[in-house]
Amino acid sequence: MKILIVTPHYYPEQFKITEIAEELAREHEVHVLTNIPNYPEGSFYKGYGYFKKRRQIINNVYIKRIGVIPRKKSKMFLALNYLSFFFISSFLMRITRKKYDLVFSYQISPVTILNGGRIYSKRWKVPHIGYVLDLWPNSLKVINMKETSKIYMILKKVSFKLYRSLDMILISSYSFNKFFKEIETNPVFGIHYLPNYGESILENKVISEEIDLSFNKNITNVVFAGNIGKAQFLESTVIIAKELIKDQIEDVHFHIVGDGSELGKLQNSVIENSMSNLFTFHGRQPFKYMPNYYQQADILYYSLIPDEVISLTLPGKVQGYMAFEKPIFAISQGESVGILKEYGLAKCVNPSDHDRFYPEFIDFIKEVKTGSLKLNTHLYKSTFTLDKVMSKLRKFIDMSKEESIENVQK
Repeated sequence: MKILIVTPHYYPEQFKITEIAEELAREHEVHVLTNIPNYPEGSFYKGYGYFKKRRQIINNVYIKRIGVIPRKKSKMFLALNYLSFFFISSFLMRITRKKYDLVFSYQISPVTILNGGRIYSKRWKVPHIGYVLDLWPNSLKVINMKETSKIYMILKKVSFKLYRSLDMILISSYSFNKFFKEIETNPVFGIHYLPNYGESILENKVISEEIDLSFNKNITNVVFAGNIGKAQFLESTVIIAKELIKDQIEDVHFHIVGDGSELGKLQNSVIENSMSNLFTFHGRQPFKYMPNYYQQADILYYSLIPDEVISLTLPGKVQGYMAFEKPIFAISQGESVGILKEYGLAKCVNPSDHDRFYPEFIDFIKEVKTGSLKLNTHLYKSTFTLDKVMSKLRKFIDMSKEESIENVQK
């Protein structure tokens, strides 16, 4: 079977679609249409460019890279980056003569990622599966875009049209079901749950020998790893750190591993509040080093802003954290709360309840030290491993092969 994957991000960018594609390539011929890598720094990666590495074969996956405008560090260039991918991918899907049996779109932001697959599916009468990890236009509310604005209304129409064009929708969070019911989406092959998974190197605790990482073992080391944006609400660490300083507690240290639009703001808050002794910023690191950081952690940390839309999402890092079987402190609401409660070795605090961040955090440290929390290993192994997720995905792909789109639509 020949599968075309449309995704704005792929290796060397650190997204799970790379491992998904490589797993599918074990039994299918897999082609990927993607960007020249430029996330999150905003400029093309070293060795890549308009005339460099536009076509590659990596681990049996055929990769074609679109000459997009790099996102740089401004909203204007981010918009140009989105638009260039939309127009170029749509154009290529209109003119290509290559035959595929299935189109698989990896839909993070923006929703217009789906358009190229929509065009190809309609043109060649093949199934189009959309793996939805971010809901549009709802996600725009996070950047304070009003529902009554003209741009929002236009994107709402575009989003609904694209979602309704899909032949199968895979959702990364159960909570997304409500959204698709409300917009009356009825794909011919249904809507199915396909969660994120914990990466293999985390699950197998593959420690890299390329870096020598050694945290102070006499203190509680708290590690956050991932994108540092508005949605991640890492100002919550500053709220906790202020109380640590008030209580003269110095044996807690936050390790921030990653990069993003809010990194500078977070660093400034740390400096302005004279709490640099409680923080270390490690910058963006290759994913192969994550097991090293997780191994050194006493607690893994994540937080999300108090937002109705964001609460529907189950961040991919949750499964990665669970794969490493470390205690997780989460400032979050929505779907992740129930999952982490079942995981056992975790505590969730409502992101709107700022006064509870610190006392709950201190209580959690005590619980971790006393060993009073019990890890539920069955949850991760039964649902969130790569093998389990890929097994489900293969079944969904087989479902789409059972009948042609023409026959189903008749």
